Amino acid sequence: MGKNQFSFAILLTIVTVGFLTYWFLVESKKIREFLNNKFEDDKATLIWFIANKSLGLLIFGIIVPIVALSLYPSLNLKDLAFQFPVNTKGLLISIVATIFALLVGAIKNKRTKIEDRYPEVGLNNSLVVDFVFWALYLLAYEFMFRGVVLFIAIGEVGLSTAIGINIAIYALAHVPKGAQEAYGALLLGVLLSLLTYNSSSILYAWLIHLTLAISNDFSAAYYKKRIK
Repeated sequence: MGKNQFSFAILLTIVTVGFLTYWFLVESKKIREFLNNKFEDDKATLIWFIANKSLGLLIFGIIVPIVALSLYPSLNLKDLAFQFPVNTKGLLISIVATIFALLVGAIKNKRTKIEDRYPEVGLNNSLVVDFVFWALYLLAYEFMFRGVVLFIAIGEVGLSTAIGINIAIYALAHVPKGAQEAYGALLLGVLLSLLTYNSSSILYAWLIHLTLAISNDFSAAYYKKRIK
């Protein structure tokens, strides 16, 4: 195994371990029970929401990129798509994709029990907090998946295989949320990867993902018939 292949294997291992660590902590029933026993329902939910999004920001947006730049010292943040788009090729596609995804999401949310999981911030907590922490978390999330993993993989194995690796990890990351989200992640993963590659920026992917996340929370709140 060459030096670059070894570095790439280490990177994928760190990404996998980092995501599994994040997921097990976030889904820990013991942590939720501890918070629920120590605080009132709304406060416990808010603390959990802020903590889990902050943990994602730390692992996905700080630790993984630092490891990547250490393994590939010749690269910088721009090389990993952490910049504004270098062109507007993906702008129209992003707008159309967002509208389409929102319409599909609205139909899906009506037929499924999305309110069982969302909104993660809770119904009686601030929508501003919901938006800000989703925005920070998803910026880190997209930077790891569509920036670090995708662009380093392109240099190692080529575009097609890199996208394949990217959407495979991305879909697996959604499996705990249900088969429907995992299947949706496959299609969305291809679109977001291509948009990011063509624009050399994670901005479009981040905006689409953020729009979907916030609309999910609003839909869940609507179907619970309690909107603050």
